[in-house]
Amino acid sequence: MTYKDPSGISAIQVFDPDGGIYDQWNLPGSFPNDINERLYFGDYNDDLNKEIYVFSQVGDSIFLSCFDKLDGSFRLFKMITVPG
Repeated sequence: MTYKDPSGISAIQVFDPDGGIYDQWNLPGSFPNDINERLYFGDYNDDLNKEIYVFSQVGDSIFLSCFDKLDGSFRLFKMITVPG
């Protein structure tokens, strides 16, 4: 689940099978307004478990972040683009 809290922090929450929060990751910036799908899934590191990928925006820069739910790690991969 993605959300933006009242203080402006964008975050991803992952829930366990019982509906409790398994983990939460706060993102730099906010979710871009023109992206319909906020979350993407893929097994980048070939460990047979899919990581969670999400784009975020800070000013005019777009970032790609990756979350590995198995080890709880967060990786801010890189700035993708600066328009203009």
